[in-house]
Amino acid sequence: MKLEFTTISPVILSPRMEKALYKGVDFKEIDKNTKNLKVEKSDNINIIYPLYSYEDRDLLSEKSFSYAKEYHIPASSLKGALLVGKRGENEDVLRSKILLKDINIGKEDVELKNLYKFQYLYQEAKGENNNGEAQPNDKQNLTYKTPKFEPFFPGVAIEMIGIEKKFESEILLKADISEELLDNKLEESYSITKRKLDNYIDEIKQRVENINSWIKDGKLKKAEEKEDYVNSLKCIENNIESLIKDGEKILFLGGYKGILGSLTNKVDENQKVKNGFYIDEESMLPYGLVEVKRFRK
Repeated sequence: MKLEFTTISPVILSPRMEKALYKGVDFKEIDKNTKNLKVEKSDNINIIYPLYSYEDRDLLSEKSFSYAKEYHIPASSLKGALLVGKRGENEDVLRSKILLKDINIGKEDVELKNLYKFQYLYQEAKGENNNGEAQPNDKQNLTYKTPKFEPFFPGVAIEMIGIEKKFESEILLKADISEELLDNKLEESYSITKRKLDNYIDEIKQRVENINSWIKDGKLKKAEEKEDYVNSLKCIENNIESLIKDGEKILFLGGYKGILGSLTNKVDENQKVKNGFYIDEESMLPYGLVEVKRFRK
């Protein structure tokens, strides 16, 4: 079975923290002419989290940062994205009988970017109890931090697979696993991704409702047009809704997708989820969304 993937938002696949590259140790600086450089202030970057590659990325402190010659998507990461759902004995047997290889990614498809995050979407003002109610004589202390959509850890940059990049994978099946069985499993994974995106939409609506109530109650100043966080949240919501309406087969691949991108079930009204809203500033979508197409014989 052969699959083609197209990135809808940037994909982040970094090895462990000890593989990070440090300014003054692994690179001298980031040359402003570096291809696919999309960080706000390159002079301020002190740590770079690299994409997976087979190369030794421990560079020399007297040389500028440079990309690896070639990168790859680990087979384990891809298999995890394709076969989402609860793990069990039957699931583990299925996974063991589906074989994939690492996928090579050219350096021209890799970008060096800031990681963006929506911050202060969950907060409780000084002077409130756990139910959000003001305590006596404390109304003057009620104050919320202004929600911000900005680089998270501005001194850190991450190598990401850019938007609208294509790559292919061939899946080998052991004799007792049919393509029909795998097709069914993939359809289940696509349905789970849709639930995750539905959860995102519901949570964004709740965040907007909360923010508007904070503004109405005087706990938060209304944003100016240039920093209108409510409109930014609605933009993310509209972009996600468009993906769902288009009916594309979508999966999450890689990290920084937030709790809602990891849950497999629909979040009910009684669940309290504080999602990490890591959102790509270009696509205004969660990181790691990829479209999947099947090549049929």
